This record gives sequence, C-alpha cells and structure tokens, in this order.
Amino acid sequence: MTVYRTSGFNDHYQYFNYSTKTLPNGLGVGGQMGHFGLWIDSGFTHGGSNTAATFSSPQLSTCDEFNIDMVEVWLVRPSQRHDVAGEGTENMQKSAVEANPEAAAMLEMA
Repeated sequence: MTVYRTSGFNDHYQYFNYSTKTLPNGLGVGGQMGHFGLWIDSGFTHGGSNTAATFSSPQLSTCDEFNIDMVEVWLVRPSQRHDVAGEGTENMQKSAVEANPEAAAMLEMA
C-alpha cells in the first residue's frame, strides 16, 4: 500500500458530477478532465487511471481503462446521523437545495 500526498503542483483534488448532460458524470481524483489519477463513472461500471501531477502518482492500474467488478467503501470516522425522524431533526437547517426547490430546478436546467 502506498500513500500519495498532494504535490502542490495544482489543486485538482476531486471532481464529482452527477445527472448532467454537459460534463462527465462520475468521480475523478487528481489530474484533470479526461486524465484523472482515478476515475469511476456514475454507474460504477467503468473506471480509468492515468498519472496525476496532483499527487505525483503513477497510473494505478495496468490499463488506462477498466471494468469495475466491485467497489469497497470505508468510513474513516464514526457516522453521526441526524436525519432519522425524531432524533434531532426539529433543529436542523435545510440545505440550500432543500430550502429552494425552484433554484434547484433552475440549476438542473442550466
């Protein structure tokens, strides 16, 4: 296992886009559009890897593009849920998107 820390070359740490037609939908880490250090598409079926100046990392896979068999996700800190009914939800503020559904619709159209 290897840890690749930020190189300071750029600040392209993470890209995330979902449900739009004008930009790629998925998760990219390091690098730039079309050349991420690690790319996972929004369907979690395809991925890719390139060298990334953001972390001075090599290509993480043997091929530029690959099919994803399984994704494993780890939680680094304990989860604190406040979205369960009856457990502190009365004092929670709504997010900007939840509080303004019209604005969210305009953003989606844009």
